[in-house]
Amino acid sequence: MSVAVKYLLILSVFIFRSFAVIAQRNSVKIPKEKFLHCKQSMDSLPLYLKMGTVKKYQVCQIEAHASYYSENNQKTFSKSALSLSGNIRNSFISMYAISSIANDYYMEKKYDSAFWYWSRALDTAIAYNFGAEELHNFRIALNNIYFLRGNFTGAMQVSTEGLAKAEQLGDVNRMAHFNNVIGYIYMKLSDTAKAGVYFRNHLKDARSINDSFEVAHALYNLGDLAITEKKYDDAIRYFNSSLNSYNLIKLNSLFNHEERKAFVYNKLAVCWKLKGDLRQAVQYIGAPLVATNMTNSVNLYDKADFFINVGDIYNQMLKPDSALKLLRSGLDLAVEINHRELKRDAFEQLALVFLHKKKYDSAFIYLQKFSKLKDSIVNEISREEIYQRDADLQIERQQQVQKIALERQRIWRNIIICMSVLMLLIVIFLYNRYQLKQKNRYQRELNRQHVELFNAIAAAQEQERKRIAQDIHDSLGSVLSAAKLKLVETKELKPELGKDEKFISSINLLDEASAELRSISHNIMPATLSKLGLLPALKNLSEKISSAKGLQVHFSAHEFESRLDEQTEISIYRIVLELINNILKHASASKALVQLVRHPDSINITVEDNGKGFDFQKVLAEKKGIGLGNIHSRVEYMKGILDVDTLQGRGTTVIIDIPLER
Repeated sequence: MSVAVKYLLILSVFIFRSFAVIAQRNSVKIPKEKFLHCKQSMDSLPLYLKMGTVKKYQVCQIEAHASYYSENNQKTFSKSALSLSGNIRNSFISMYAISSIANDYYMEKKYDSAFWYWSRALDTAIAYNFGAEELHNFRIALNNIYFLRGNFTGAMQVSTEGLAKAEQLGDVNRMAHFNNVIGYIYMKLSDTAKAGVYFRNHLKDARSINDSFEVAHALYNLGDLAITEKKYDDAIRYFNSSLNSYNLIKLNSLFNHEERKAFVYNKLAVCWKLKGDLRQAVQYIGAPLVATNMTNSVNLYDKADFFINVGDIYNQMLKPDSALKLLRSGLDLAVEINHRELKRDAFEQLALVFLHKKKYDSAFIYLQKFSKLKDSIVNEISREEIYQRDADLQIERQQQVQKIALERQRIWRNIIICMSVLMLLIVIFLYNRYQLKQKNRYQRELNRQHVELFNAIAAAQEQERKRIAQDIHDSLGSVLSAAKLKLVETKELKPELGKDEKFISSINLLDEASAELRSISHNIMPATLSKLGLLPALKNLSEKISSAKGLQVHFSAHEFESRLDEQTEISIYRIVLELINNILKHASASKALVQLVRHPDSINITVEDNGKGFDFQKVLAEKKGIGLGNIHSRVEYMKGILDVDTLQGRGTTVIIDIPLER
């Protein structure tokens, strides 16, 4: 494939994705008053700039990412708002309106709705390349909800994509932020090595832009990581350095010294607690509690963490009465934001409180809750850890391959320098030959991976089809049946309705809906295939097409004394279905033959038609046939052999042999 063709395909995919995102965004219902309010605020921005009632915030070192805050209408827009026009401007306004709706839901603690609307706003920002909103607003908001839910997988996706975009734009502020988030996720997954890499990148980025706040936060994270590694003295040094950095920051409306110090003091209390010095730990627990009571800016997660940590300290000091009130406050907040890790810790500490108070029934109840939630979290984190480590393995393999290739290139280069002109020509020839072999080997491996990927996708699609078909049949079918029974029951109570045309029409429409529902469910995943097996399903398919499509399909099977495994039956059914669909769409045939023969070690599939045929080699070379490509991928994965005998004007015969023991 030429470079021009590759770029054309990439461009097509990008355009298609953009249109898909725009279509999805347009499906969001934006209240008219929201749109008009955002539009009016944006229209007024130039006037407010002249009046001097707009404050400019340089949110990062990129000038285009600056933001303007209007005191008149309490709205903030990025600098891009001053230069947009036409449809792009309307999309920009819609994006802010959607974000405003998300923020309203968030303030109401309706996190699912807020998440959905912020996701739509992010889609628009990506589609139109609104980098400031994508990196500084929406990805941050989505990450906040992910962490409230304890969903590290979602946060990892949002953050890795954000880091890539920030690196592309050169936005060091956001690079620092996402390095921080990814490091935190790895720390939660107990991968301290990777967490350390990202936390140090965070510190490096923060220092490169002279951001004292980010430097302090990065030092705080390294201290948190040191706690995870049980290096408590190192952690204390990091936290003290973080406090010093916070003290260097100028006081302003965007920064609360006492609040930030409270976070650090809380961690220092944790360090001394883990070191076993409870008297020293008590000296630090006052600041977090004071900050929690004096400001509303501390989020619920941190408040809950403060209360539970202090409760733990009081528990270890054998002061259960002092711990009880704090732990209950922490548990209430953890329940409010539905944070399972905090609930787990609160349950454990409450069990200890009641154990100290010798209220064993209450202690046992909380211990049960703790054990159940702990097992659930461990199982989930284990799955996420497996996925993450598998991804790490693939990355390490790629890096190893690249390292080997670079090393070999270095060897060849040294040989070329040292040899004569004649030997230089020989080396170039051998090197080119070697590169060709490597390319062929890589292509074979790539093809194998594509086949495995296709099968995984196909299996997932079949499973999802089966689930959707079952849900449609069981849920919607039951509702339609119940509706019809109610109408029939009404007719029995009021016989005069039997002459009412609208009533009779309603019953008929329900019958039509039920029939259409069964048809849709069958098309998604034929019930015959899952319940009776491959042969009845293919026979039913042949009879259905013969009676409705004008094509006479004759089906026969031999030597099938028992069913095959489910995945093989589904694959063969999809292959035959794709071949028949090709006959219906392209062959202009009047007759088709489908024959299955089971041998001791293989299955032979023959599909023949009397249609107009086609140039098989030409189709393969031009890669036009998506259906034929799917058939080829399925057969290849099953280690089968596909043979197509066709010529234009002479019909087509497809013979497939699939081994039974793969």
